Amino acid sequence: MNFQDHEYKLAHMRTELVQKILTYLKSSAAAENLELLHRLENTPVEQWPEAMGIYLCKSLHELDTELQAILAAQSQFDIGQYGYCASCEKKIEPHRLYSDPTTQYCLECQTK
Repeated sequence: MNFQDHEYKLAHMRTELVQKILTYLKSSAAAENLELLHRLENTPVEQWPEAMGIYLCKSLHELDTELQAILAAQSQFDIGQYGYCASCEKKIEPHRLYSDPTTQYCLECQTK
């Protein structure tokens, strides 16, 4: 199975999400958001979920969850496990990965 398209899509999703988070923080007047913005600008993206932890309001929590899913999928590429279920280790159905490249579970395990 060729996952090059998925890897590209994940990188694109990550870039868009990073910009969305930064734009959200820059448009906010709240002091804690400006502090977080400064913190994130000096932190590698892979460490953002940890850095964002104490600052999360509902809007940022949703973005953080999405970022964590993208980073998890990208790390699966790094270790050669992308496309395999995190639970049963069988191949994830291609249509699931196509519709959501961050999917970590096959349909059977997802519905358990």
